[in-house]
Amino acid sequence: MRRISRPTRVDNLKSESRGKVKKQGRIGRSVYLFLVVIFLLYLFDIFFGDRIYMSADGMIMRSAFTVDRDFQAELVSLRVEEGQRVAKGDLLGKISSTRMLDDLYDKSMERLDLESRLSEIRIRKKNIDSQIPLAKENIEALQESFDAYSQLKSQGLSGRGNVTETGVELLEAKRELATLRSDRKVVEEEIPRLEIMLERSGDTLDRLRSIYNEGRVTAPFEGTVSRIHRNVGQALEVGGDILTIHHGRRYVLAYLPVGRLYNVKVSEPVTVRFGENLLPGRVENIYPLATELPEEFRRLFGAINRRQLVRIMLMDNAENFLKDEAPLFTPVTVSGDWDPVVLMLKFKDAVSRGVSVVSSFLHDAIFDGPPGDTAKKVSSQIDSMRISCDWELVNKVTINA
Repeated sequence: MRRISRPTRVDNLKSESRGKVKKQGRIGRSVYLFLVVIFLLYLFDIFFGDRIYMSADGMIMRSAFTVDRDFQAELVSLRVEEGQRVAKGDLLGKISSTRMLDDLYDKSMERLDLESRLSEIRIRKKNIDSQIPLAKENIEALQESFDAYSQLKSQGLSGRGNVTETGVELLEAKRELATLRSDRKVVEEEIPRLEIMLERSGDTLDRLRSIYNEGRVTAPFEGTVSRIHRNVGQALEVGGDILTIHHGRRYVLAYLPVGRLYNVKVSEPVTVRFGENLLPGRVENIYPLATELPEEFRRLFGAINRRQLVRIMLMDNAENFLKDEAPLFTPVTVSGDWDPVVLMLKFKDAVSRGVSVVSSFLHDAIFDGPPGDTAKKVSSQIDSMRISCDWELVNKVTINA
């Protein structure tokens, strides 16, 4: 008896090769798992990445100065606009203040009155100084007459009336001298007091004139007008802001998470990412203050959380680059050494430099050193056609040459 064998399954024929199908299935699963892992890492980086490594939102800033006035006034004119650059001493606008004009008038009249009083006192002192010697001479003459009449009376040659009359005149002369000396003492004490009052009044008047400055509002620093708080014709209260000027070196104000798992120290080097540009910086100050995150940095439908403020000082080359390329309040990212985006950008820069080195080496190898006229023509053709590393074209042109 022969044993009956099972028929061969159609889907398991030995002549059919299914290795390619299995291989394609493994590649698809690998790509799918890779994409899933990348997506999970992306979500992890969004929600927890900034707490593990430094990756903080920041903003390019400059020191702000608000131009205001400590008195009531009216804004008469404005000579600048928002975003305009100004130099120190430039005219920003003009104001008018009735109260300041009244104060200036009162102080001017007060100063004139003090000057007049001081002038009168000095003239009076001169008169007293000139009268005192005459009073002394008069007293000496009367004293001699009194002594002479007294001697004649004792000899019986003169009456008592002459002695009495001369004595009364002598007493009046002495009283007049004492009055002059007393007046001179009062005048000598009054003159320094009036001089001090006049000096203070002059200082106050000069200070009022400097504050009012004829109604001129000038720029105290070289910088950029960022905001105008008042329109022409509006009233300014005491301390009312007119406009804001940003001046000084640029810096980055970064917002670090409060519950971060890494430490930040003053003078620690960091990287400021502006687009694809990596700029060197250094932690200048860590403020003991946690403020609300600005609206432009908040996540959609996310809770309003607080971040610690950190000031980042830019190096000279970075500051010069941002001065030309980035305006104020431009959002940037402050990163540490382990930020994935920074690592990828550094890798990209390294690859670009490597490609440049290889291209330069191949160029020298093809053209045997510095290219001549033919090599220049070839290079111009390659640049105009935007063809790189086209070996066939290079070989053809080289053979023709």
